Amino acid sequence: MNFLYKTEQAKRDHLKKLLVRWYPDFQNGGQIYRDQISEQANLEAVVLDAGCGDGGILTQYKHLFHKLVGLDNDQNLLDKNKYIDEKICANLSRIPLSDESIDLISSDFVLEHVQNPDLVFQEIARVLKPGGTFLFRTTNVYNPIMLLSKFLPLFTHKILREKILKKEEGTHETFYRANQWKKLVDLGKKSGFTSIQLLRAGNPEYLAFSPLTSHFAILLEKGLNVPGFRWLKMYLIGIYKK
Repeated sequence: MNFLYKTEQAKRDHLKKLLVRWYPDFQNGGQIYRDQISEQANLEAVVLDAGCGDGGILTQYKHLFHKLVGLDNDQNLLDKNKYIDEKICANLSRIPLSDESIDLISSDFVLEHVQNPDLVFQEIARVLKPGGTFLFRTTNVYNPIMLLSKFLPLFTHKILREKILKKEEGTHETFYRANQWKKLVDLGKKSGFTSIQLLRAGNPEYLAFSPLTSHFAILLEKGLNVPGFRWLKMYLIGIYKK
């Protein structure tokens, strides 16, 4: 048996088989987020991908909406993005869009990178139409893996993602200033959202870097689903309504 998976797809395929056998009712954070995007489907809606990079999860659901606007503070990544209808190079703390001009904002694994979450949430609330939705997925700073990641220097993140996790996307500096349940609720209330819903979700992929560790990763996920330990799950998924 090989110590490391050769590719990310090989890891996912093997992990899927193990989950079917050992944890069939497991809900992956990625699938939960995808389901939330699908529920927002509206062929008349203008959608903002806040932190789109050179692709992003929303590109797979572009057909469900009228227009997809992408915002990122990295012009090089924007130039590579061939999926969005409109490109905006800007910081989320100052979004160059009119008030109440967007129906849905998605921010997938971006909030952990923002330095001033108060301004970001205020700007997101400003550009959303009444009744609009802010959908986000971010890491939970109290998760053991994320807690360790918080104290590792950036270059070690790059090594882990490329050599161990087989992740091809780039690594960006993290601040974790909006990565706690209470903080996210407070940010939503201060920004004027009328409905605030937060979900917890897991992902065994980070520890499943080899066939041997995959079993442990699934065992950990089952343990974190026990009442009293769910606050340690890896992801926080928000569905905020204006």
